[in-house]
Amino acid sequence: MIIMIIIFMMIIIMIIMIIMIIIIMMIIIIIIIIIIIIIIIIIIIIIIIIIIIIIIINIIIISSISSISSIIISSSIIIIISSSSIIIIIIIISIIIIIIIIIIIIIIIIIIIIIIIIIIIIIIIIFIIIIIIFNIIINIIINIIIIFNIIINIIINIIIIIIIIIIIIIIIIIIIIIIIIIIIIIVIIIISSSSSSSSITSSASSSSAASASSSLSSSSSSSSTSSSSSS
Repeated sequence: MIIMIIIFMMIIIMIIMIIMIIIIMMIIIIIIIIIIIIIIIIIIIIIIIIIIIIIIINIIIISSISSISSIIISSSIIIIISSSSIIIIIIIISIIIIIIIIIIIIIIIIIIIIIIIIIIIIIIIIFIIIIIIFNIIINIIINIIIIFNIIINIIINIIIIIIIIIIIIIIIIIIIIIIIIIIIIIVIIIISSSSSSSSITSSASSSSAASASSSLSSSSSSSSTSSSSSS
């Protein structure tokens, strides 16, 4: 019963530890997700700010170019650079810059997400290893408890066998003592009966001897009386 209680308590402790580890992992994963969301929001804000700045700069440049027609005079030849071509070039350059910035930011976001996924995978692997270690420890403890239970049962069985052997020996000794006492009593009875029979035979022999002596005396007296009468 005690062993079952210990095993039950160990299982409860393991379940509590697993639940605590799961809670800690969920908290860590939630924190990581919040950090990812914050980083993505910050990056999006930075992208929006950069795009707004580029748009403002383009608007300023385009307005200044449209207000002034650039006329370059060199060696009596008038070269008119149209403002529309300059505006198109500036817009293309700004679009290229925005695309490059967006690509860089997307790459950074992907790298951050990959790092966070790796961290989450490492945490899950650590969690699985901890669960396996707890399972191994609990199995070892349960096996040790089972081995101790087997040893205790063996010791109890040996003690029971020894007690049974002692009881059997005591019973055999008591039976032997009773048999010896019975034999002694029988011998005493036989001896007493033989002594009484010998006394009876001795008294019978003494009475027969007395009767023989009395018959002899009577015969002698009769012979004496007969001799006296003949004289």
